[in-house]
Amino acid sequence: MSASYRQFCPVAMAAEVLESRWTLLIVRELCLGSKHFNDIRKGVPKMSPTLLSKRLKELEWHGILNRVGSPRGSRKLSMFLRRQEMSFSKLSMRLAAGVRDG
Repeated sequence: MSASYRQFCPVAMAAEVLESRWTLLIVRELCLGSKHFNDIRKGVPKMSPTLLSKRLKELEWHGILNRVGSPRGSRKLSMFLRRQEMSFSKLSMRLAAGVRDG
């Protein structure tokens, strides 16, 4: 990660988490309904699996992402944005629409 803003401002703190390359694209994939590692990977095909795993762990550590194990005991995990982050999802989709519409 690059230099910190060193502020307690929520916007600055969020920017520090989301500024890492690929992170916003991962969040986009989660917003679009991807719940599993390989689903996310298909949405960001040029990203290495190792880096994807690292970014998912960072998002989980920051409380943006929840990982839930399969109820049948398989090793497959499902990933979800926390409820608070869903409002970000709506905002990011609006921003993307605005960029496309020019």
